[in-house]
Amino acid sequence: MDPRLFKRLTPFSGYTPLGSVIPYDLPYNATIVTGEGYEVTSIPMNLSEDETGYYAEFQINGVDPEQVDIRIDDTYITVSYERIERNNGKTYLNKEIYGGLFIRSFLLPSQVNTERIEAFYNNGILTLILPKNINKKSKKINIS
Repeated sequence: MDPRLFKRLTPFSGYTPLGSVIPYDLPYNATIVTGEGYEVTSIPMNLSEDETGYYAEFQINGVDPEQVDIRIDDTYITVSYERIERNNGKTYLNKEIYGGLFIRSFLLPSQVNTERIEAFYNNGILTLILPKNINKKSKKINIS
């Protein structure tokens, strides 16, 4: 794969808590084809923040929420699903709904309480609530 297809994103431009997105995250509406010929597409996402936490909304229309995989690995959160291509033997005049693997990952802010992350699905939108650990403070380490 051409490494120029990958772009480091900063979804909270001007905010430092989220840092930068991991290198294999794709910009919105980007698709790459793997060496095996499999398409991987970025999931559209909105990110917001208030005093109690961060909120990530993912557009996953036409997907059973039970098929969506949400994982936390170290300091990254990844949302992914696979949509099976539906052809049904039709001859399409216009085709804009595709199957394949859809994925979105980003770096979690250090103050997120990963034990209290919640996920909700409503009308094609998956919402992740990433609560801040309000009591988390820096710790001074003494040199002995």
